Amino acid sequence: MSAHRVLVIDDDPRYLDLLQFTLEAEGFEVCLAQSAAEGMNQAVAGRPDVIVTDVAMPDMDGYVLAAGLKADARTAEIPLIFVTARGLEADRWTGQSMGAVEYLTKPFSIAELVQRIRNICRAHSEKRT
Repeated sequence: MSAHRVLVIDDDPRYLDLLQFTLEAEGFEVCLAQSAAEGMNQAVAGRPDVIVTDVAMPDMDGYVLAAGLKADARTAEIPLIFVTARGLEADRWTGQSMGAVEYLTKPFSIAELVQRIRNICRAHSEKRT
């Protein structure tokens, strides 16, 4: 069985490097995007198993990205995890209403993120069989 592919979208290159290093060490195949637009293109082209994205990005926010992903039949079923500094209850509700399966507030536990990604991949693998 091949490694699960995770697309990480964030405008902070240090954050991208950290998640790439961590997720690859955990056996995931990792694709990176530094903008929501780039992330949208990579999601369509690469069909990742999970997308991890920030909410606050300069070109378009993660909520607009999520709406675009959910509106496209090619990406609508890809599980989405928001990882963001926006921690208000209203932000969480917005994230969930946009289709996010998880919403983690920065700073967060990397181990928790890894476990949530594993759980999502396992659940979606079981759904396909």
